[in-house]
Amino acid sequence: MKLLRSELVYDIDFISWKVAKCRVLENGETQAEAQTDGESTNWLNRQIETAVDNVKSELGIYVNDPCMRVQTDHVESEEEWTIVLRMESGWRGNVKNLKTYIHGYVVNYVLAYWFEMTLPDEAGKYHVFSEQMLRKVVMMSRNVVVTDVKFLL
Repeated sequence: MKLLRSELVYDIDFISWKVAKCRVLENGETQAEAQTDGESTNWLNRQIETAVDNVKSELGIYVNDPCMRVQTDHVESEEEWTIVLRMESGWRGNVKNLKTYIHGYVVNYVLAYWFEMTLPDEAGKYHVFSEQMLRKVVMMSRNVVVTDVKFLL
């Protein structure tokens, strides 16, 4: 499955912009503005890559590529991530749903940490959302029907 940076960044930017626009101070000024400078972009890239690494770690027994990115100050800006999974023959999950849950986890993970800096009152619910998505990723991965098992009594 592929995760596209452009889709992740679009969702993160849109949600953070929308939430910031809804939080207006009494004098009419917005409380948090979107930043597009290089420092914000580097921060965003690091957060996305950390979230993708978290997913790979949770799905470690299924991930076909055992190489994990080492956290450094230098961030290679990938345009997409391909996650190849080896699922058991009785896997009953849905690849599209699994990708949606992974996408949701990454977006909410980044938003949680963004809102910790800009709108702390909003951060908690995005931490909860990201944990819920990660739980769904793990549960979907483990959705296996065991067949051909014989019990000897």
